[in-house]
Amino acid sequence: MYGRIAENLLIHVFYRVSALVAVEDAQRIACVKLFDTEFGAEYMVVPERAQEIWLISNHPEGYPAPYAADLENMTRIRRHLPEAKLRLLICGEDIGCIEQQVAI
Repeated sequence: MYGRIAENLLIHVFYRVSALVAVEDAQRIACVKLFDTEFGAEYMVVPERAQEIWLISNHPEGYPAPYAADLENMTRIRRHLPEAKLRLLICGEDIGCIEQQVAI
């Protein structure tokens, strides 16, 4: 489910942007927030509660690994929601959608 949502949101966007998707009980999407990947500290809004958070990062140049800003944003999410399951999804027109395993 998350891969299709990630692709639909960002795969044809040609600049670096991220989306935070908060999932509550029974896989219900509670919110979707778009923000500039490099300015997560200023613009990323982490919900008060969620069972799962998907951080979807657009990589328009096709780079399949996390940017430093992706890891910083994942760390911010972990601080706010230590018990939530985190997923990092990297999307790009040339690479599709890749889930990266990140230990935060």
